[in-house]
Amino acid sequence: MTREGGSWGQKRAHQGDEGGTTQNDKKRALKRTTSCSIFEQSSGDQASLWGGAVPLQEPAAAVSSTLARFLLHMVVGMKSIVLAIVLIAILVTGNALPALAAESTTPQVFLAPTVTPSPVVTLTGIAPADSFIEIFRNNRSLGITVSNDQGFFSLVTYIDEGINAFQARLVSSDGSIGAFSDTVFVTLDLVSPLPPTPDTVAAILEPTQFLFGSAESGAGVGVLLDGKLVETVPVNEQGRWQTSNLNLATGWHDFLFFVVDQAGNQSIYSPLVKTVVQEISPDVSAALDRLQELGIVRGYADGSFRPLSPITRAEFATFLARAQAQAQNAQANIASPTITAPTITAAITTPSITPSAIATPQFPDLPEDYWAREAIAQAAASGWMNGFSDGSFRPEAYITGKEVIAAIVRAAGLEREVETAQALMTNAPWYAGYSVVGAQHGLLYAQFTPDENALRGEVATSLITLYDLLTQKRIT
Repeated sequence: MTREGGSWGQKRAHQGDEGGTTQNDKKRALKRTTSCSIFEQSSGDQASLWGGAVPLQEPAAAVSSTLARFLLHMVVGMKSIVLAIVLIAILVTGNALPALAAESTTPQVFLAPTVTPSPVVTLTGIAPADSFIEIFRNNRSLGITVSNDQGFFSLVTYIDEGINAFQARLVSSDGSIGAFSDTVFVTLDLVSPLPPTPDTVAAILEPTQFLFGSAESGAGVGVLLDGKLVETVPVNEQGRWQTSNLNLATGWHDFLFFVVDQAGNQSIYSPLVKTVVQEISPDVSAALDRLQELGIVRGYADGSFRPLSPITRAEFATFLARAQAQAQNAQANIASPTITAPTITAAITTPSITPSAIATPQFPDLPEDYWAREAIAQAAASGWMNGFSDGSFRPEAYITGKEVIAAIVRAAGLEREVETAQALMTNAPWYAGYSVVGAQHGLLYAQFTPDENALRGEVATSLITLYDLLTQKRIT
């Protein structure tokens, strides 16, 4: 048999055409079958295929003497110890390779896991009982193994780095071969994955917090909090992961992250992330509860609000526009004669910005599809917020305390009071009048510093006061 030049059956048919099949022809065919089907493989594969004597079946007493001479020749020539074992089994048992029955089925091959860091795998399968199965890896024959009396077979073999494709088929001494099984794949992965990339972790976290980021698809991300593994989360097909809700104690915390891929390879740790959890004041907590109930503020995708984080100009413009819209909604609800006991509940939807509010000026740094474009346009058109001297709005820049109090006082309609207060001061900065009026009406948040970035929680207290002030004005 040669794998490139036809099957055993074709060769035997050719011998019969030349002059019939003699007893010597049968001996030569058996000899050729044995040496080709079992030993036409690399020496490195033989040890894993044959761990002991192979049970071979069907009578072959007529060829015993020839096989004995052949055995002696092979042993003396140091061709193969494995061949000697097989032929001894033939002589002792009087058995030879069986022919394939017409009803023989294609063997089934199983392999788990499909990705592994180990170069040694165990291949298992099912075939007809006491059958001979030829195993192939990446279209190369590894040799023959034998199923037991229940039809099970197995093979321990080495695999190459990368993808390895395994198939099996039945073989017989009469030259017939069966169809190939379905292909099963196993990947040898010896490369450690890259460490995960957490999305920006706020320097100041809330006590209840989700963390999320990117990593190798199908892997798992380990989360270490203060040196202790607290969770391992899966990475989805898009390469994204998210922790469960982490309950953090007040104080400083260290986060580390690592990846374990499907093969079990572990990455190095990500850079250390240091965070601090601070207590939120009761005033901030109460303001946030009301603003969220009114639909004026929302949290981030991870479920947090991050009250101790700075607020951007775009975020503030959005909150301000929503506070104005909800105050208008509250006035309409109270003025309606069908409402006897007006209440504002969580069922109130987030207010929309009406197209009439969208007016000039236009800012060149606001794309058409920018998420806060309408709110920024309303804040600018209403005179609550201004752009910079270069014509930009800088939506992603953090807003300072003096910018916040000026916008909130303007939105409250208190600019005349600001003019009066400013006139009473000499050499005062432009925002001094806004600060004075804001403090008089409870709009100035605690820990106000004009040149420092305002925090989201601090702004929340000013916004809820603005909402109450606007609502009271419109009601009266």
